[in-house]
Amino acid sequence: MPESVKRLLRLISAVPCLLALGIALRTYHYARNPSMWHDEAMLVLNVLDKDIPALWGKLDFAEAAPPLFLCLERLVVLTLGDSTFALRLVPFLSSCMALVGFARIAPRILSPRAVPWAVMLFACSDHLLWHTCEAKPYSTDVLTAVLLLYLFVATSAWSAARRALAFAAAAPVVVWLSYPGIFLIGGVLTALLPSCVRRRQRWQSKLAYLVLAIIAGVSFALLVLGPVRLQRCPEMDACWAGCFAQLDRPATLPFWVIYNTAQICRYCCEPAGNVLTIPAVIGAFLMWRRRRSLLTLLLIPCGLALTASFFHAYPYTAARVLVYTTPAWALLIAEGAAWVGRVVAPSALTGTWAWPPVRYTANIVGAVLVVQLLLSPCYAMIHVFMPQARTDCGAAAEFVLEEIRQNELVTSNAPESRYYLRGAEAFVAPEALHAAVMQHIWLVGTGRTEKERLACMQSLPPGDWRVIRQRDFQLTTVYRLERDP
Repeated sequence: MPESVKRLLRLISAVPCLLALGIALRTYHYARNPSMWHDEAMLVLNVLDKDIPALWGKLDFAEAAPPLFLCLERLVVLTLGDSTFALRLVPFLSSCMALVGFARIAPRILSPRAVPWAVMLFACSDHLLWHTCEAKPYSTDVLTAVLLLYLFVATSAWSAARRALAFAAAAPVVVWLSYPGIFLIGGVLTALLPSCVRRRQRWQSKLAYLVLAIIAGVSFALLVLGPVRLQRCPEMDACWAGCFAQLDRPATLPFWVIYNTAQICRYCCEPAGNVLTIPAVIGAFLMWRRRRSLLTLLLIPCGLALTASFFHAYPYTAARVLVYTTPAWALLIAEGAAWVGRVVAPSALTGTWAWPPVRYTANIVGAVLVVQLLLSPCYAMIHVFMPQARTDCGAAAEFVLEEIRQNELVTSNAPESRYYLRGAEAFVAPEALHAAVMQHIWLVGTGRTEKERLACMQSLPPGDWRVIRQRDFQLTTVYRLERDP
């Protein structure tokens, strides 16, 4: 069998193995059932306490999430209950579906050498794995991006009018299921524009494109005037205050854009994404020469997020709200890395390029690139054996429920505890403690320092309170307090 055929077969067989690894990692993190973190718990409390119409309005605890995602979460609660496994089922399934869809579409976009690298980066993206086991909409954002990419490639042989109408049917769901969905639809509109409005194109194509633009615009306007307007609040603006472009300092703006773009790549392809922006730029140049409309679809959503940051409408930084760009980064990095691999291969360094310094430099470049790419699965595997630290309010709440006595109350400074203690009649929110009368109280405190964990004591009724029992958990401590007579 020729060596080229053997190499192709090895590349093809690598993809199913990487796909299986990605599914296994996602299943592991979901089954590990880590304790909820504060932002996740606050969104979950809204899902548990509000019916579907109320979820389309203002949310408690300064939370925000797409309306259709909240509806899916509410339907899961009504069907399967309010356990962490039920609440995280939609993100888990979304993450697995996104990986399968990405693995199927990558061979239709990339050169054969690049496909395994792209699937590996996507399957082992550390932040994608963490978002798999969070009741937050970030996994559905990624799934939305993959499905639109899949639809764009799968319909490439369709007429321009038929493609535009297909995306017009999907636009309302995309916009209301994912907040960055309007950026993704913006990428579709830009990518389809040349084929739909060129001079020789039929009027049906132009009309279909106009229908797509109108449906997308109306869907976005209704979203902004409804749920987005009601959910936005000063607390949320303060949280993202440092993540918007500072137009009052134009001299620093180019550096800010380059730095934050590299940081977004790092977030999506942890931990070496900053370095991998170099092959991503190479991959973008190569794709521009071959498939400009596809490159437009990949880059415009990120560019629209940057534009929105100029108006303080959407953050542009290394954060979970930009994780929807992961498919684009994985594809561009893989295409650029495959090209670099071909250039520095020994077979390419012949003739005048056989000068020893050139060969040595090429070997170093190739080795560094491979190491940077392999850091992603290594980083993911490290966090399998050494998970990132997270407040263990679940175990702390379970301990309190086993030990609490009649007529005793429990409070906490963490919203996670409100979820885990939701069925306990003895739970009292810190802001309501001043009206409570008790001799003993249980305090579930979270924080990195003792002072942070005892913050709830400031809300206790007047009196001399002392700790008579203490139990430590990860970043969490349970205190049993007694008031001196």
